[in-house]
Amino acid sequence: MISLLFGAGASFGAELHKPVPPLGNYLFDKLVELGGAFAELPDDIKQEFRLHGFEKGMLSIPNDSRVINPLQKEIAKYLSSFKPSNENAYVRLFRSLREYAKHVNVITLNYDLLIEHAMLMSGAQKVSYGIDANEKSYSVLKVHGSANFVPVLAPNIIFEGNVSIGCGAFIETNQIRSLNSHEEIIKWCDSRQNSDLSPIMCMYNKEKRVVINPKYLESKRKDYTGVISNTRTLIIVGVKYIEHDNHIWDVILDSAPELIIVDPYPSEEFLLLLKQRNITHTLIRDSFYKSVLKLSLHIRSRVKIDPQI
Repeated sequence: MISLLFGAGASFGAELHKPVPPLGNYLFDKLVELGGAFAELPDDIKQEFRLHGFEKGMLSIPNDSRVINPLQKEIAKYLSSFKPSNENAYVRLFRSLREYAKHVNVITLNYDLLIEHAMLMSGAQKVSYGIDANEKSYSVLKVHGSANFVPVLAPNIIFEGNVSIGCGAFIETNQIRSLNSHEEIIKWCDSRQNSDLSPIMCMYNKEKRVVINPKYLESKRKDYTGVISNTRTLIIVGVKYIEHDNHIWDVILDSAPELIIVDPYPSEEFLLLLKQRNITHTLIRDSFYKSVLKLSLHIRSRVKIDPQI
């Protein structure tokens, strides 16, 4: 199988003119500009974000549901607000691969909904979450959760007035559902029924801690490991190599599939590691937007079907 792995750099580099989700170094100030939960953080914590980056800033957040849930909701609202244009790189890539969908696994580390929007704009009748694409339905595996993943409570239950301090997780429910739009996400986040909840997303820090439904995202990590272990060619678009993200990189380095890397500013440390391990790789030093044709050709040449372009 061929697998596509998208990171923050993919969404950031997917447009020429339309607004895109910012990279981590710029995300904090964009969230502060909203005038909500991030703007209300104490000055010493804001300083942590600005001096040491978003991941380390999040580590300084108190382990208190009254603080964390509003921040997670604000991230979900903000990142779900971005929508692709017809010229978006995701849209153009998925359009070029419509008849190849069942041969390509799509994986993302991002919380935004650009991939889902792009798949629907590319002709998919629906988008599912996992690895089960076919001719009519696309799928995407969201390893770190998503702005539109929310826990399902029993009918008539209002999760309000609950405070979790020093806990590993705030709640675990038996079911989740995926909301369909930015507007639905805002409505869910602002509902009194969900006042002490937040979307199912890893916290954006080194630990990748999950405070809502951690077992669900643990199952997604296992799915990711299984997919990468059975991947012959892995295309990595806009994923920054961070050594401590073992859950992402260890299986890639251990299974050693052929790699195609799209990154205008690749990690020299990662490239050296690939060389030391004799892992076959091709580097495209360009943005996702400018690399769509090359990626499409790489994928087509590796899928053993007759193209109908």
